[in-house]
Amino acid sequence: MTLAEAIKKVESERGSKVVSAGDCGDRWVFSFAEDEDKIGSAPMFAFKNNGQIEYFGVIDYINSLESGQIQFSPIEISNK
Repeated sequence: MTLAEAIKKVESERGSKVVSAGDCGDRWVFSFAEDEDKIGSAPMFAFKNNGQIEYFGVIDYINSLESGQIQFSPIEISNK
């Protein structure tokens, strides 16, 4: 799955525009326009190898980043 395909898929699933993305190694993580300036948003992952998508709660996401289970590199996207 390409990044463009992943963005299209998560936007369709979520019903909201992707505003930021990150590369987490085996998956991409996306945040959405409807969550901007809100507390408690739910990022969505798209796995690169099989296209599976899933929500990831913010607390779990932060804990995974802090523990090193997930690495994060921001991606510049042009569809903001």
